[in-house]
Amino acid sequence: MRSLNRLSVLMLGALACACGPEFDPLSLLNDYRLIALATDTPDTVPEATLRVQAVDFDPVAGRTPGPTTWTVCPYSLGASVVYECLVPETELVVEGSDTLEIDLGSAEFGPYRGLRAALEPAAEELTRQLQAFDDSAPAFDANALLLQGVDVYVKVETGPEGQRQASVRRIRVTEPQMQRCSLAQAAAVACAGDNAEDAPFPCPEGVDLDYLATATCETEPNANPGVALFEVQGLNGAGQAVSGSRLTLKVIPGDNARQAFYQDDPDALCPDSDDQAEVRGGPCQEELYYRWYTSRGEFSPPVTFESDTIIERDTELTLPKGETGPLTVFVVAYDGRGGVSQARKDLQIVAP
Repeated sequence: MRSLNRLSVLMLGALACACGPEFDPLSLLNDYRLIALATDTPDTVPEATLRVQAVDFDPVAGRTPGPTTWTVCPYSLGASVVYECLVPETELVVEGSDTLEIDLGSAEFGPYRGLRAALEPAAEELTRQLQAFDDSAPAFDANALLLQGVDVYVKVETGPEGQRQASVRRIRVTEPQMQRCSLAQAAAVACAGDNAEDAPFPCPEGVDLDYLATATCETEPNANPGVALFEVQGLNGAGQAVSGSRLTLKVIPGDNARQAFYQDDPDALCPDSDDQAEVRGGPCQEELYYRWYTSRGEFSPPVTFESDTIIERDTELTLPKGETGPLTVFVVAYDGRGGVSQARKDLQIVAP
């Protein structure tokens, strides 16, 4: 039985192939497209430099690009609130180029200097909302949020006039892993004995602290999967694509692209679990999937996959007959936990 992750990705691939008289494949770059938001790493610490690049493509030569607006939200409840900030005044807005670069430790989030300071009003508002429903709910501060991890959302709007597009990238920000591991281990020991007063934070009810310590200490910070090799096979001797030909596109991820990790929920199934070997909590292994894009032709399939049980990374691109000119292809690799990598190739299509 295939994992739910893989079934979901394959369904996305099927939708991408929904070609009818009204639709072009999602993989076809026949107009301006914001393809991905690339970062140095999907996990970072609150004093790091954050870099995000908008990876886009415009097949219309010479079209004037529009302005690029970046918005960084220190704390949001996510998609359920359309990524709006819990405290709107803490949003950081930057007008500029296709690359955002900010020092999280010193950037001005509204009236607050640095991410850690900007999280204080968010922690206060989160505490207020929780205690409105349950007056025994614990109080949060910025340090408590960072110990468990904060999802910082980076939004961008870019593209030429009339073709504006927006996207959101989640960046996980936590205290350094060594610090979180030490505190989780200390809490597990203190809360299991008669010395709860020595715990680094109040002993929570209904939480398996031994599992929390294991998950924290044995899950390395997430990294992007990387693209070690991206090649196109089936070109002519001059390295050109031939009109009407069928090309094979091959991708190999970077070293250690598929990381081991523990789920936040100890009862959650690993992505590649099946009826014969259910693994709950962890250790789990990331599954990778790849989305393919082209300025001409059609992929079969437009989404490929890699897991413990199956490797189907490569795809084939059929070029249209009678067309010549530039060809651009992209592959975007996802690890299912926020890691994203991309690669691009520019080729020329010639007549047979």
